[in-house]
Amino acid sequence: MSIVNHPQSCKPFRIHPERLNLEHARDEGYEILTFGDGFGEIYGPVSQHYTISNFRCNCPDAEKNDGGTYHGYCKHSWWLSQIHICEECGGEAELKEFEHLRCNGHQFAYVCPICQDTKTVKEVHAIRQRARQEAQRAAEMELAIQKGETASVLIYG
Repeated sequence: MSIVNHPQSCKPFRIHPERLNLEHARDEGYEILTFGDGFGEIYGPVSQHYTISNFRCNCPDAEKNDGGTYHGYCKHSWWLSQIHICEECGGEAELKEFEHLRCNGHQFAYVCPICQDTKTVKEVHAIRQRARQEAQRAAEMELAIQKGETASVLIYG
């Protein structure tokens, strides 16, 4: 990975290898279908088909290498992580690099092509974390209901 240095007021950030870039995937003939934030399917140019659930892929790299060779994720999960479902219109906001004028450097943000809503990487990370917590809480409640716990136990602990 290469590092781009900014003026002292900005922290350096890492650029992912070219093959992890969503645009590169599309140039190579991959089709990415999203069903929700972190859920989708990847169709490769040579009849490959992978399913991703909660950013976890079923490709050989992910299964063989504890999630994948790129910091615990495969390239398919990296590609899908560069797409965020826009909360404003439901469009597919994609991770874009743009000029950050205050620092005279570059910054990444998710930009929706439909409504032009823009979210920083940090904002999308927080949205995804809340969604994971809500899903976990819903799963815990479902399990408690299956065990036959009363509503008061579910609500008040």
